[in-house]
Amino acid sequence: MTLNGFDRKHNPMTGICEILAISFMVLSLFSSPLFAQSGSWQEVYALDGLGAQAIEVVPGGTCFVASGKAGVFRSTDDGMHWSQHNTGLTNLDVRALLHLPGGIVLAGTWGGGIFRSTNNGADWAPSNSGISSKSHNIRKFAKAKDGTVYVITTSDPVYRSTDNGSSWVKVELGFAASYGCDLQLDANGQMFLGVWGFFCRSTDGGAHWEKLLREEVFGDIGIAPDGHIFVTSSTSTTSKEAFWRSTDGGTTWVDITSTLLSARDFVFQDGAIIIASGKSVYISRDDGLTWINAGSGLIAS
Repeated sequence: MTLNGFDRKHNPMTGICEILAISFMVLSLFSSPLFAQSGSWQEVYALDGLGAQAIEVVPGGTCFVASGKAGVFRSTDDGMHWSQHNTGLTNLDVRALLHLPGGIVLAGTWGGGIFRSTNNGADWAPSNSGISSKSHNIRKFAKAKDGTVYVITTSDPVYRSTDNGSSWVKVELGFAASYGCDLQLDANGQMFLGVWGFFCRSTDGGAHWEKLLREEVFGDIGIAPDGHIFVTSSTSTTSKEAFWRSTDGGTTWVDITSTLLSARDFVFQDGAIIIASGKSVYISRDDGLTWINAGSGLIAS
């Protein structure tokens, strides 16, 4: 979620925003309501069966949730009350959201490409200029410090926009690639991209790319405030999964695979790494070497 014009995984979050973010990450895995038992978790809204896919938190109390079945939900009171906002949104399978200055919101759908709102989600219009029709399955958005917006798709992996999502240009990787998994930018502007088969880095705004790791599939990417990078990978043929960490900007990598193998998303808070994995929430306070299950009170019904 974007708090200061940069990617959600770079931002410490406090209070209800952090609870909302992790709750909805787990909700997307459970596909069912969450309930609090011990005071650690509070149910603020149950998207029962609607397939929560992403959350975007905006300073001032506004939050957006992408539903895989029912479009976009918006709250203006830190998530206590929600309403649907789907006027003009002709594809309700929403997988990604990005809020931009001036009340602009981008919604990435599965099969319908990108929709754009200029009034904080009150209504939407398609915004796929420059994007191939075969690239209308949207996975993620990312935003650089200079305002450039990137979108990750399942065909041509990456497109960029320099006009807040009005039009798009394909990012050439310099090698054949398909199915973009995730893209993140670090504090120095380096770009890290996971596609089927490769994990890549660009140090010049996407003009050139270097292959860093090679696995069949890469999952979500997390970049901590200290610059340490985390990414998961898997191989479907052998069911092998791995968890990787780099402490030097992606030049070298260490396999820190343990009993925790997958990460749905990353939040960095007060020196800790918080992720949704499997059917719970886990916390590490030693740079990903060991993990504590922090999902007590979360129940799938």
